Amino acid sequence: MRNFKALSVTFLSLALSVCVMTTSFAQETIEAKTEQTTAHLKQVEVRFVCMQTNKAFDKEQIPITIDGVVYFGCCDNCNKTLSSREESRYATDPVSKKRINKAKAVVGAAADNSIYYFESVENLKAFNPEKHLVAEK
Repeated sequence: MRNFKALSVTFLSLALSVCVMTTSFAQETIEAKTEQTTAHLKQVEVRFVCMQTNKAFDKEQIPITIDGVVYFGCCDNCNKTLSSREESRYATDPVSKKRINKAKAVVGAAADNSIYYFESVENLKAFNPEKHLVAEK
């Protein structure tokens, strides 16, 4: 009977440790995901973006390599445009106003899956649509 009690206490201690570790891991995961999300945009990987339509998707898009750089499009027509029109491979960072290569950008997706391209994570975090998307007069 003593062995059973000792075994039960050991098992309960082990179960409690696993529960605490799982809770801690879940909290760290939530915090990591939160770091990649701003009040306005969620950071997404470029492979989930059609760089022609500037929309985010749930699945990986079709890669196309141009001059050693990998771009992504949602269909063959988008990839043909990316291949033939150099300007379609570039965007303007709304924070710094610099021209950047879409394939090398930090990408932020809005709630409607529209995309914004940034030269750095800091610019993504600093992005404020009321400030950065106001039409210049």
